[in-house]
Amino acid sequence: MGGQPFIPIYQQLKDYYTQRILSQEYPPGARIDSIHRMMVRHQVSRETAKLVLRELIREGLIISIQGKGSFVVPQTVTNDQWGMIIPFFSPNMEQL
Repeated sequence: MGGQPFIPIYQQLKDYYTQRILSQEYPPGARIDSIHRMMVRHQVSRETAKLVLRELIREGLIISIQGKGSFVVPQTVTNDQWGMIIPFFSPNMEQL
């Protein structure tokens, strides 16, 4: 039925934190919510909160330091992001 597409809760939360990191609402070095804080603030399960943090780590947005927390890393332009900026660039174009 033609409504909004289903977006999993973990994806919505990942997008929430990603947006705040990229806009520097959470600047480099800032500590982001712990699993427990995320569970309480967003009323999600422990597994959902852990998945959000794992995804943010996988995408290089945060690092997790055992016993200390999760922190925003300085943002640099990655190859994946260049692909989004210049989607039609290919190695063959270097020869032009």
